[in-house]
Amino acid sequence: MGIGIAAAGEGDDDYEQANQYEKENFWILPNGLRFPKDQVLGKLFGNVAEKSYTQWSKGKFEPSDILRSILDNFTPDKFIPALAEIALGGIYNYDTFYKSAIVPEYMEGKLGHLQKDLSTSTMAQDISNALWKYFRADVSAKRLDWAM
Repeated sequence: MGIGIAAAGEGDDDYEQANQYEKENFWILPNGLRFPKDQVLGKLFGNVAEKSYTQWSKGKFEPSDILRSILDNFTPDKFIPALAEIALGGIYNYDTFYKSAIVPEYMEGKLGHLQKDLSTSTMAQDISNALWKYFRADVSAKRLDWAM
């Protein structure tokens, strides 16, 4: 996805004028729309591929750029806070990016594996249901989906 976004953004004013923070934290589409990237998987699969493609398209790509991009995105000062944010967000039911509850108040009385709606991914629901069925571990499908 990162390569596709970078390729689509070539020559696009919105993408080209976006600062590094925006490129690292948002998927920037050619029409100016911005969607937040997942802070762990988005950085791994988005930023590394996006930066590598950008360097390659400018004729400046070196294989060491991939390693440099990985290190830029996963230094302890960036990765540890992201993991802490996931842990604390799950515990306190709060998404700091959207500044809202992960599990809406009306769902909080339900068992965790029943805390789902139309936006909850099938994978999160399946994992939550399996944890409940086989281990009686009641993990919220919505919180699990948010953490992924």
